[in-house]
Amino acid sequence: METFLSLAGLGKLKDQQQIALKLHRAFPDETVYLNWALLSMILQEPGRSNSHTGERCPMSISIAYRCLQTLLNQCVKLKTQSPDPSTPTELEDPNNFWMVLQVLEMVGQFYPGDDGSKVVGISKLKYPESLFEPSSTSGRFRSTPASTAPEEASALSQLASLSIESPPVPNRDIDCGRPELPQYIARAREDYFKIFDSSLGQMMRLKYLNLELMWRQRAVEWANSAGLKELIDRMKKRLESDDHNWSTMITLNQGASNLLRIDESSGSNEYDLVDHLYLELNAKQNAQNCIERGYALARVDLRCRVRDPSLTELKDSFHPLAENLDQLVLSYFEQFGEKTCCFDDLAPYLKLLSTDELEKLRVALAQHRKTEIEQDPSSSESFLRKQISLEKILRSIALPLGDKHVAESTRLLRSYFKYLPLGKDLPTTTLQPADGMALLAAQALIEDWEGPNGSVANLYAACYVLEGCLARSAQQYQARSLLIRLYRLLGALPPSFNHFVEFGIKHIQHDTLSHLGLDRCSIFFGHTYPPAYENGEKIQHLQAFDLIEYPATFYEHIEADTSTWISKCYMSGNYIKVEDLSFFKRQINCSLQKRVLRMERVRLLLFEKTRWSLMNTSRTKGTPRVKSDPDDECPFWDPSEVEMNLSEIFSACRPTIDNRDFTVIPDCRSWSTSGTCHQTNLGPPLGNLWLYTMSLTYTWMFKPQRTYGDHLRLRQPDKFPECTSFEVDLFHYSKAFITLICCEEPRLLGSYSQSLVGFFQRRNDELEAFTNTSADASGSRRPVPPSQLLAIIHCAYEGLCFLEVAHERYSDPSWNLFSKGKMIAQTIKTTRTKILAKVQTMDLLIQKVLDGINHDLLLEDDSSPRVIPKCLFASLQMPPPWAGEPIEGFGTLGDWNQSLSKLFLDQRDTLIGWHSLIKLYISSTS
Repeated sequence: METFLSLAGLGKLKDQQQIALKLHRAFPDETVYLNWALLSMILQEPGRSNSHTGERCPMSISIAYRCLQTLLNQCVKLKTQSPDPSTPTELEDPNNFWMVLQVLEMVGQFYPGDDGSKVVGISKLKYPESLFEPSSTSGRFRSTPASTAPEEASALSQLASLSIESPPVPNRDIDCGRPELPQYIARAREDYFKIFDSSLGQMMRLKYLNLELMWRQRAVEWANSAGLKELIDRMKKRLESDDHNWSTMITLNQGASNLLRIDESSGSNEYDLVDHLYLELNAKQNAQNCIERGYALARVDLRCRVRDPSLTELKDSFHPLAENLDQLVLSYFEQFGEKTCCFDDLAPYLKLLSTDELEKLRVALAQHRKTEIEQDPSSSESFLRKQISLEKILRSIALPLGDKHVAESTRLLRSYFKYLPLGKDLPTTTLQPADGMALLAAQALIEDWEGPNGSVANLYAACYVLEGCLARSAQQYQARSLLIRLYRLLGALPPSFNHFVEFGIKHIQHDTLSHLGLDRCSIFFGHTYPPAYENGEKIQHLQAFDLIEYPATFYEHIEADTSTWISKCYMSGNYIKVEDLSFFKRQINCSLQKRVLRMERVRLLLFEKTRWSLMNTSRTKGTPRVKSDPDDECPFWDPSEVEMNLSEIFSACRPTIDNRDFTVIPDCRSWSTSGTCHQTNLGPPLGNLWLYTMSLTYTWMFKPQRTYGDHLRLRQPDKFPECTSFEVDLFHYSKAFITLICCEEPRLLGSYSQSLVGFFQRRNDELEAFTNTSADASGSRRPVPPSQLLAIIHCAYEGLCFLEVAHERYSDPSWNLFSKGKMIAQTIKTTRTKILAKVQTMDLLIQKVLDGINHDLLLEDDSSPRVIPKCLFASLQMPPPWAGEPIEGFGTLGDWNQSLSKLFLDQRDTLIGWHSLIKLYISSTS
C-alpha cells in the first residue's frame, strides 16, 4: 500500500495500476483496491493527468471493462450479504458511482487506431436491476419531510437549488444508437445512460451537481435524433418548472442545435419551440418584475450555436433560423443594459455577427447614444451603466474611422467627469461608477497607436488618464493591469513594477497573472536606480530578477503539495477529488507560463553572470588571478541548474496548457489585433513556438557537447510568428556560433565569424536610425516607444553574453590541445576583437541618443519648431492630445508636464543602465 501511495504522489499511473491489481488479487474481497486500479486506468487518458501522453491501447480498455464487471459482482455480493437491507450500498457512495460511469465513459469514446487492433471481450454489463436502486435509508432521505430530518432536508434543498428541481421519472431512455458505432461502444453508452436513468442514478444526479453535468455533457455528445428529442424534452420541463440554471439552458441549446444538424425537419420544429419557450418565460419574468437575464441571453446563445457550435468564428454561411442576431443583441441591451455585466454577457457572441448585422446594430446603438445629451448626469447611476455598456458594445463591433481616436477619447473623458459626481460620497475602497468611461477613453487612445492615424504620444496620454482614474478609484484593478503593460511599452521600469507589486498577485495567480509584468522582463535588466536613502540606510529597489525568482520556482511547491493531497484522497476514498487534483497537477506541470518564466529567468541569470564576470575582470585588470578563484564565481549561477531548466523547457515544447488570464485587461476587442491586449504587448504573444525558438537558441550555446548531427536533427522553425525580429536574429546568431564551433573546414571559419560580427553591425544600424533626426513622414520614420530602443541594446547584450560564454569555454588550455581546437579558439578571439569595435561604436550611438533626449527635456520654453525623434521619450514639449479641446477637471498643463518629467527620468535611468553595461564590456575586454 505504501508503494502505491508513493507512486500516486509521483503520478506513475501504469505502475499504480499494476500494484493495485496485485493488491486486489491478494485481497479479492476488498473493493478499495479494485477502485484504485480502475482510477489509475481512468487517469491514463491523454490530457487527464500529468504522466501519460500516449494513446490508449485496446487491451487496456478490455482490462478496465473486465475490472468493472468484477466490481459490480462484488457490489452485488456485498448487498446480498448485508444483514440490514437499509444499509447504503457501495454504489450509493458518489465516488464509487462516479467510478462506474467513468469506466463506461472511457469505453464509450474509445476508437481503435489505424493499426487494425480491436477491442475484444466486451459484452453488456451483467447485474441485477436492484443493484442500482437506493436503499431504504436513501429513499427516506430523499422523501422525508423537513420536520423529521431538518438537517438532511435542508442540505438536499440547498444542493438542488444550485442546479435542478426533482425531475419527473423519464418516459424514454436517452437513445444513443448509431449504425456506424462499433458494438462495444454502443453497449457501453447504452449501459451508461441506463445506469444514469435508474432510480439510484436519478437520486445521485439530484444530490450531486457534478454527476448531473457529466450526464448532460455526454447526452449532448452521444445522443442520436431520438435521444436529443428526449434530452430537449427533459430540459424544457425543467425550465417550465421554474429552473433558472444557465447550464440547463446551454444543454437545451446544444441539444437543439445538434438536432438541427442531424435532422433538419425535426430540428427546425424543436428550434422554434425552444425559442418560443424562452420568449414566454422571459415575458413571464417581466410581468412579475423579476430580473432574470438567462432566458433573453439563451435566445442569443441558441442562434449563435446554430451558426457555430463552438462559438469561435462566423462561418461563411449559416442556417436561416439563425438570422437576425443583431435584433436579439439589441433587445438584450435594451432590457439589461443597465447591468454592469451586460457587455460581458454579450461579448462571446458579438464576433458571430455578420457584416450586415454589425452595421444594423451600430446604427441602432448610435440612436441610443443620442439620448445621453438630454440626460441629467446626477439623476441616475443606472443610466450611466447603460451608457458604458453601449460604448463597450460599439467599440467591440466598430472602431472609429481615420484619425477619430483622440476625438473619441476626448468625448469619453468628458462623460467620465460628467458622471464623477455620482460617486462623490462613496468610500475610498469602492470603485467609482464612472470608471468604465475612463477605461474606454484609455482604450481609444491605445487602439491603432501603431497605425497611420495613431501616435506613441497617445500612449503617454493613456497613462495619464489611467493614473487619474486610479487616484479616484484605488481598487480599479483593470486600470492598474493596463498601466503595467503601458509602462513596459514606454520603457519605464519603476512604475510598471510598482503597479505589478500593488496588483497583489498571490500563489496560483503567478501562473495566471504574472504575464502582466514578467513576460520578456529581461529587457529591463539594465535599469539603474539612482541612490536613495531612508533613515540613513540605502533603499534596495526591486529589480526584474527579484520579481521573477519566486514565480519561476513556486511550481515545485505546488506540485509537491498536490501530490500529498492526492495520496490522502486515495486513502479516504475521495476518488472524484483525486481526478480533480490530478487534472490540476497536469495544468500546472504543463503550464505555458511556467516555462516562459523559467526561460526568462535563465536569460536574467546569464545577464547577471556576465555582468559579474565583467566587473571582476575590470576590477582586477592587470592582476594575475587563478581561474578557480571563488571571487570570480557568480553566486546566482549554477550551470547544472541552467542546463536542467533548458533541457526541461526544450523537451517540453510539446503543446502546453495556457492558463493565462487576459480578462483582467480592459479590452473590448480581445479577439482582434486592434484590441488592447495585442496593442500593449512588447512583441508577439508568447507561445510554444517562442519557447522552442528561445530554448533552442540557448541549448546551442550551453550544450555544445551534442554532436553536430544531433543539432541538425533539432527541428528548426520555418517561421517565427511569436518572436520579435531581435529574437529571430539572436536565433540565427546562436546557430552561426554552433556552426563555427562544429566546423570541419577551416576555410569556412572566416564566413561564420563575419556572420557573428554582422549581428552587432545590424544593431548599430538600428541605433543609428534613432539618432537620425531628419524629418520624414514615411511610415519607416514614424516614432516608436522607448521599449524598441531598449530591445536593440538588450539583444546586443544577450549576444555579448553568448560571446563571453564561448570565449570562456574555448580559451581553456585543454581545448587547445587539438589543432581544430586551436583554430576555433583563435577564430573566436579574432571575432571578439572585431565585435569589440562594433560595441565601441554602439557606445557612441547610445550616448548620442542620451544627449538628444536630455536636450529635448531642456527645451520646455523653446518656441522653435520641434523635430520629432524616431524614439519618442517623455518630453515637456509633448502636448496632451486633447490640448485643443481642454477637458474641465482633468488637471492642468503643469500636472501633465510633471507626469512626463517623472516618466522621463525612469526611462532615462533604464537606458543609462544598459549604457553602463556596454561601457563595462568595453572596459573589461579592451
